[in-house]
Amino acid sequence: MVETVLDQAIRLPGWSEKLTDAAQEAAFTPAAWKDSVWLGSARVLLLPADGGALRLGGQRLTYCSREGLTVV
Repeated sequence: MVETVLDQAIRLPGWSEKLTDAAQEAAFTPAAWKDSVWLGSARVLLLPADGGALRLGGQRLTYCSREGLTVV
């Protein structure tokens, strides 16, 4: 399971402090991960299940496996 979760991890772009701060506020660590050596400090930022845009830090973001995280 750890490999699957870490395979899905992406980094946020570093060009927007406002975006990074908003992501830190919105992200969380699932309770089931808290005692895990590998996932205990990992944070999750949920994206819309329908593939729609996520509004974060004044930006609209989408994610697709081909293009990655994009500002729309």
